[in-house]
Amino acid sequence: MTIADENNQTDFSELPNLWRERHASHRSFVKLEFNMCFPKLLTAYGSVWSSVVSYQHRIQGIKYTDRNTDYQKALYFCAQFVMGVELTSTAIMEGLYAQSANLLKQELELLVAIDEILRSDRQEGKIPHVSRSRLYSFGKNYGQFNDIAHPAKSDLVKWFTYFEKDDRSGPTAVPIFRKASARFCFSNHCQFLAIQFAQMSDVFKAVFQVEPSAEEVEAVKRCLNILADEKLIGSI
Repeated sequence: MTIADENNQTDFSELPNLWRERHASHRSFVKLEFNMCFPKLLTAYGSVWSSVVSYQHRIQGIKYTDRNTDYQKALYFCAQFVMGVELTSTAIMEGLYAQSANLLKQELELLVAIDEILRSDRQEGKIPHVSRSRLYSFGKNYGQFNDIAHPAKSDLVKWFTYFEKDDRSGPTAVPIFRKASARFCFSNHCQFLAIQFAQMSDVFKAVFQVEPSAEEVEAVKRCLNILADEKLIGSI
C-alpha cells in the first residue's frame, strides 16, 4: 500500500521511519538552540552530573553488609534516580517539555521518598509528600510540573505544539524550542542532581563508609554557584 506525498509515492510501511528521521532532525536543531542559549547551564550540569557518576562509581563492587532496611530502600531509590538522569536531560534539551515535566516530577518524588526514608517517615504504597518533606520549597515547581505534564490546561498544550511560519500556523508534532520552558526545566534538573548527591552522601557514608571526595564536592558547589549567578537559586 502506498500513500502520496508532495513529490513521489512513499511506501506506507516506511512512513514511521521517515517521520522518525524528521523528528530526530528537529530535535537536533532544538538541541543546538539550547546549547547556544545556555552554555553556563550546561557547564553546571556537567559539573554536578560528573560528581554524581563519580561517587556512584566509587561504591560499585563494595560488599554491602549493613542490613538496615531503610538504607537498603534508599539505595534502590538512588539507583532509580541515576538511571533516568540522561533521559531527562535529553528530553529537556531536545524540546520535549511535557515529557520532561513528567520525568522531573518523578525525579522530585524520588528525592522526597529518599528524604522520607532517611527521616523514618516513609509510608509504603503512598505517593511521596513534597509539602511535608525537607524539599517543601519545591512545592510550587511540583505543581507546575503537573500542569505541564497533564493535558488539563489546553493553553499549555497549545504553547508546546503551536507552529507559526510565514502564512502557515497550527499544531505540530515536532518539537519547538521554548527558551523559558527549557530554562525552568533544566535548572530544576541541575538542582535535583545536587540534592541527589547530598542524599547519596548520607546513604553511602552510613552503608559503605565512603565519603564524597573534595573534587566531587567542589564540582557540586561550582554547579550551585552558576545557578546562583544566573539568578536561578538564592545565593549560597
